[in-house]
Amino acid sequence: MDIYRPVFHFTSKMNWMNDPNGPFHHNGEYHLFYQHNPDKPEWGNIHWGHAKSMDLVNWEYLPVALSPSIDHGEYHCYSGCSVVEEGKVTLFYTSIGTGERNATTGAEQWTAHGSGDLITWEKSRNNPALAG
Repeated sequence: MDIYRPVFHFTSKMNWMNDPNGPFHHNGEYHLFYQHNPDKPEWGNIHWGHAKSMDLVNWEYLPVALSPSIDHGEYHCYSGCSVVEEGKVTLFYTSIGTGERNATTGAEQWTAHGSGDLITWEKSRNNPALAG
């Protein structure tokens, strides 16, 4: 036990984290996503971290759910939500790039779909779901 870490408040395993995103309950497990910089303990290079829990106190850290798709002009995966429909989970999030895709005037809404085990996530080929 790390005496400097909260017991009842979720924190990332390491480095920077920000607001929780897209929490849901499915098949007896709670899933939580959060803005996360996996490289440094400071803002930048925003991904979606992912953890799951049976009781909302003890968390299992899972692989990063969303990473920026640099090859598609995406440099950050900002805030979003999740939808559970007919046993399938879809993540909706704000995709940020540079230039015209900046956070102020060019943000796009993208989606990603969960695998059966909800550990891996695949971005839709139809992204952006919303632009402009």
